[in-house]
Amino acid sequence: MRRGDPNSYWTTYRGKVGIRYFPRAGSSTISEVYGRGHNFGDFLATKKKVCVVRNPWDRLMSVYNGMVRPREKFLTYKLPKVADANDFIAWLLDQDPYDTDPHVTPMWAFLEGMWKPKPEEVYEFTDFFTNPPHGLPSTKVHLNETKYPPGGKVGVHEYWYDKWYLQLGQRDFDLLAMAECKKAPL
Repeated sequence: MRRGDPNSYWTTYRGKVGIRYFPRAGSSTISEVYGRGHNFGDFLATKKKVCVVRNPWDRLMSVYNGMVRPREKFLTYKLPKVADANDFIAWLLDQDPYDTDPHVTPMWAFLEGMWKPKPEEVYEFTDFFTNPPHGLPSTKVHLNETKYPPGGKVGVHEYWYDKWYLQLGQRDFDLLAMAECKKAPL
């Protein structure tokens, strides 16, 4: 189970809708719009719950491009100084997923042993902001497109992507798939 603060990244909107969210997946906007009350007990007491997820690769590249590359802004975080995205992935694979910087902690590691969302409770973060469930107020939020490192959309050698996917990413993609199953067919 995650060793960090069990009350981090949970909130309730007016005591009616519990929202589970993650760093680099709309967390600042969720806190500002729906509340900053991080309390797992309050979350569990709500009848309606949602879990807001983001494509795990996009989330990881958001950390790399927004926090690791511009290193001087984020010296307080437990993130490495690396030469490129490949080194970043190599560093990440060497970390304990339960005890690393929350920005790179897999979403599944935040949930494990605390709450298991049902598929109907999981929302991809852009869908959540576009069409909030359970009567939550909508918000005008500008979501930046993830900028990938030079060298293509993936930006890392296939070897490192595959290792990351098998070791850490697959379970987060399973969460994302729960959100994707709610999308209406084209």
